[in-house]
Amino acid sequence: MDQPNGVGFLYDECMLVPHCVWVPTYPECPSRLKACIDRCHHYRLIERCVQIPTRVATEEEILLQHSKEYYDLVKSSASMSLNELKVLSEKFDAAYFHEGTYRAAMTAAGCTLEAIEQVVKGKVRHSLALVRPPGHHALRTESCGYCFFNNVAIAAKYAVEKLGLSRVLIVDWDLHHGQGTQYMFYDDPRVLYFSIHRYENGSFWPCLRQSDYDFVGQGFNVNVPFNKTGMKDGDYMAIIQQILMPLAHQFDPELVIVSSGYDAAIGDAEGRSEVTPSAYAHFTSMMKGLANGKLCVIFEGGYCLKSLAEGFALTLKCLLGDPCPQLPPLTEPMDSTKESIMQVIRVLRPFWKCFSFQDDANEDEELPTYFRNIVIPKEGIVFFDNQTRPDSFTLDGYESYSGEEQSKCDEMIEEMIKNTLLHIPPNRTCIAYDDRMLLHKFGGSEKGGDEGDHPEKPSRAVRIMATLKENGLFDRCKLVPSRIATDEEIGLIHTKEHVEEVKSYERLTAEELKLKENSLNSVYLSKNVFLCAALAAGCTLNVVDEVLSGNSLNGFAVVRPPGHHAHSNEPMGFCYFNNVAIAAKYAQQKHSIQRVLIVDWDVHHGNGTQHSFYDDPSVLYVSLHRGSGAYPIIEDKYAKDVGEGAGEGYNINIVWSKGGMADSEYLAAFQQVILPVAYEFAPELVLVSAGYDAAIGDHLGGCRVTPAGFGHMTHVLSSLAGGRLILVLEGGYNLSILPECVSSCVSVLLNDIPPFVSLPSVDSAVQSISQTIDALQPYWKSLSYRVKMPSREKTLDWLRSLGHKTRLDDNQQQLVTGLESLHISGEVSSGASKGVHPRQDEACCAVGGKDVGEAKDLHQFLLNLAQGQDSLELHAVAPFMHCPHVDLVQPVPAIGLDTSQECVLCGAVGENWVCLCCYEVHCSRYQNGHMVEHNRWSKHPIALSYADMSAWCYSCDTYIDHVKLLEAKAKACEHKFH
Repeated sequence: MDQPNGVGFLYDECMLVPHCVWVPTYPECPSRLKACIDRCHHYRLIERCVQIPTRVATEEEILLQHSKEYYDLVKSSASMSLNELKVLSEKFDAAYFHEGTYRAAMTAAGCTLEAIEQVVKGKVRHSLALVRPPGHHALRTESCGYCFFNNVAIAAKYAVEKLGLSRVLIVDWDLHHGQGTQYMFYDDPRVLYFSIHRYENGSFWPCLRQSDYDFVGQGFNVNVPFNKTGMKDGDYMAIIQQILMPLAHQFDPELVIVSSGYDAAIGDAEGRSEVTPSAYAHFTSMMKGLANGKLCVIFEGGYCLKSLAEGFALTLKCLLGDPCPQLPPLTEPMDSTKESIMQVIRVLRPFWKCFSFQDDANEDEELPTYFRNIVIPKEGIVFFDNQTRPDSFTLDGYESYSGEEQSKCDEMIEEMIKNTLLHIPPNRTCIAYDDRMLLHKFGGSEKGGDEGDHPEKPSRAVRIMATLKENGLFDRCKLVPSRIATDEEIGLIHTKEHVEEVKSYERLTAEELKLKENSLNSVYLSKNVFLCAALAAGCTLNVVDEVLSGNSLNGFAVVRPPGHHAHSNEPMGFCYFNNVAIAAKYAQQKHSIQRVLIVDWDVHHGNGTQHSFYDDPSVLYVSLHRGSGAYPIIEDKYAKDVGEGAGEGYNINIVWSKGGMADSEYLAAFQQVILPVAYEFAPELVLVSAGYDAAIGDHLGGCRVTPAGFGHMTHVLSSLAGGRLILVLEGGYNLSILPECVSSCVSVLLNDIPPFVSLPSVDSAVQSISQTIDALQPYWKSLSYRVKMPSREKTLDWLRSLGHKTRLDDNQQQLVTGLESLHISGEVSSGASKGVHPRQDEACCAVGGKDVGEAKDLHQFLLNLAQGQDSLELHAVAPFMHCPHVDLVQPVPAIGLDTSQECVLCGAVGENWVCLCCYEVHCSRYQNGHMVEHNRWSKHPIALSYADMSAWCYSCDTYIDHVKLLEAKAKACEHKFH
């Protein structure tokens, strides 16, 4: 599918005109825009953007959020005298009027509307509007906080009412609470508003009781208040990882709008925070993974010109696909930030199921102090409201640094900018591959022919490369030369004896090879083992050289045999040399890399890699894999196995207790464990043992991760290590889904839009992920958020006691109460309650799966089952949902289907199948096998079982399910059961 290209950029010089005539040093000034434009020109960014023509908003558009009387008032300011403008300004809190205010405000709103429309309609991929005056404080009937028209709120309302969107996410990381935006959507579940802001228990502007964390509405308003100053990158990142991203994935927005203020940046007197300009690129990168990339960034605040301009420019660089600058290891968030995070999670738990990693406290358990004795307001705090509102306002209420203080800040920012590496390699993605790696095949044949029935076969690589070429991805990559790794390079991990042993296989006869492999652990041998395994390692090392020399940003090594099971002195599990482990050591020794992150998402534990670095704190190894009963059968692959000696805490095992894990479970593991620890570790290189046997339809793995899921995991890792990310092929054995998974990852490496990932539930993974967090909490400060909390029911009672209307009806209350009795890994399968937001229907703790009992007919019943299948888990074996052959299915004949029909060749009446391409009926392979024969000569791939209504694709070699099969299933069911 074609993807929109380019980043739309909007800016109009008319927005430079308004300035404060009475206070020349007023922070909201034209220099803010000019500094941003100049910095973007310095990096040559504007030339790389799609220049979207600016426009003014219409009156009708402004009235989407503002009253007619207020609009007329702002319009009239254009013809007022200087004295009239001053009198008007004094009526509003921190807002000055100028004769150019109306035109600039109308242009700012118009540019914002154009920015979102261009993205929603697919004209551009992302957009950025550099506008002023800002908007998020503007109220329906008054100006406030430098704002006149609420640009983002108008655009969000336009998106849902004029462009037909159902779900819009607004992320407001301006340091001041966007109370205007909150008020406009507080009761509107179509818009999820998320604000991170300085609050100080209500003493910081705008000094509102409504800016605190307990104002959640129906769960679609989120305030994360800072009650201390001095927030750093780690504070913001913890909030984004622990609250925003899980919530955003569950909400599943169709559009993301960022109210992008930079007043939390270092050097800003209004923010008194220490967020680095580079961090804004990382925040932006996370937003790019949502809403199929439909992301609009709208300029709001920011008043330290140096950090403002740099943060804005790095935001634009991220939107354009440049790598995020590498951050140093993140510091531990402040205690007050942790308290805010836990308080926000507490009040959101009754509404959103993604917050399932905190246990309910028992009646006799003592809660943390921040859950007890909550007094609102704090002593000495006076909130702003109608009773405390003054008759008039002045323009001198802003914070500022002294000249000396500002000079020190500027020097610090200059040093920070100078030390930030912004290198962009000439090539984005490289690939390594060599046809000689196909020579290793089951049976030991050197002369081609049948590759045998072993799952680790040459056609895995052949199909991958063919698919990459067919879809045009290969031509967009740089093919690096292949080579054979030297004995010394292989010896970085393996013993000399092991290397010589693998070399010796080429001298053995077929009988000797067979005898030898019988003594080994799950490997087969051929005369070409050493050649292929050394090529796999060498190709991987060439990708490492290409990336770490700065010639390519990232890479993918399409290699076989795989490597992550291979021990220093022993081949195991199809593996002979440990490609990724060798690459990590090689990067450290040749390229002086200090910290390497290895993420192993192959469904089998990478025991060889773990053992290679078990006592090494310079390599952080993370494995997501199946546990008991899954290969390898060993005792040290569980959460408790965290490393030893200096490497204690640097070995992470996320162990699935059962099969069937899908995108939701894997992304939850990334959000809860992998990314927090990775940012705290701050790797200089990320290596992925990219096995795809967790993919849906892969029977060796028994999981259900989609190609989109693998692509999204690639995206979230790409913000680490300055973008230096290398994927190395490991497992993956379904020849239909494997190439699609690899293509998805390569596409993301090439900066294509991260694919959509829906996260309906994490119930089945909560226990596994929680066990890992508990085992690692002593070693990683970023994993300190699993604490006991008041139950959901008690939280709702507390919110109601404060006067909040939580708007849960009686049916929802019963479901909440029912959830209280569930264990941490319990599944919720209740029908959906009425009146709940669709995204909460799918995953909120207050509701369950889709109701399939309201279908009017059999076809609709089956359609409902198909749509709700993930939560209902109808199949004993997870069917493949992405079969590329379903287009060959033909309509059911007019006479319908007869499930009692005999096999047309032998007359069998037992377990028969009907071909969905020609509708001939044949017996199963367990009778006379005539349907298998029919497939061989007709090449018709898909058949339906009359016994259990399952569908099989012979080309994919797996059970499948798809909406295009529903007509045949419905007709078969009608005959069989009526």
